[in-house]
Amino acid sequence: MLSVIILTYNEEKHINRSIKSVLKISNDIIIVDSFSTDKTIKIASKFNVRIFRNKFVNQAKQFNWALNNIKIKNNWILRLDADEYLSKELIIEIKKKLPEINLNKEINGICLIRKQFFLRKLIRFGGRGKLIMLRLFRKNYGICENRLMDEHIMIKKGKILKFKNFFYDDNFNNLENFKEKHERYAKREAKQYLIDQNNKRKSIFKYNTRTIIKKFLINNIYYKIPYQISSMLYFLIRYIFLLGFLDGINGLKYHYIQGFWYRYLVGKNIIKLKNK
Repeated sequence: MLSVIILTYNEEKHINRSIKSVLKISNDIIIVDSFSTDKTIKIASKFNVRIFRNKFVNQAKQFNWALNNIKIKNNWILRLDADEYLSKELIIEIKKKLPEINLNKEINGICLIRKQFFLRKLIRFGGRGKLIMLRLFRKNYGICENRLMDEHIMIKKGKILKFKNFFYDDNFNNLENFKEKHERYAKREAKQYLIDQNNKRKSIFKYNTRTIIKKFLINNIYYKIPYQISSMLYFLIRYIFLLGFLDGINGLKYHYIQGFWYRYLVGKNIIKLKNK
């Protein structure tokens, strides 16, 4: 069995589905809530879960607070967002493979594949159809990268495997919520970029391969180009060369906001912060 950590704040639309998806593989579901004002806690309380409350600073600090302050019952920990849920196929794969992997002390991390829904429709193209993320790790070997944005799970040492089945990100909120969220994210990522420029220390932790490549491309190529150009190039690569247009009108909205517009805002905010 494994333990599951779910961070929440006003997730009444999603938390029921998220908890139900892990009931068959976990006897230790941990909810860390940032003092929700909706029915999140009331809904979660209907299940056999442990609920904690902690003041929110950012995702990384909240998740690491859970790792450092809550007694985790099992050897393996799954990080799951409130608007995410596991496919039936992934549940079967975890139940089948994890007991055997647990005996191999060289393996301390497992990557899962995330599929993204946008406005209730699956995004299949544009390089966003299947995202590989390290979400399952052995207790005492994993930590969440201390970043304001785009934080990843890292492991101290050992091998990282990849499972073949999927979990899903399917947020029920509307387009305006999606845009507002990315406006907040853009400000955080701009701050994080400037922090990174002043902190070149090499991490002792290990990322999965995709994250390493992504970080290299962003820091050594993307940010070397003026943001007015790089944001448009990034959108065109996703929408045309990576076939994002095949997702139709919904794909155009998604790749424009999450590709061009978001990256443009990040660049704009970096300039503002530098000028200050």
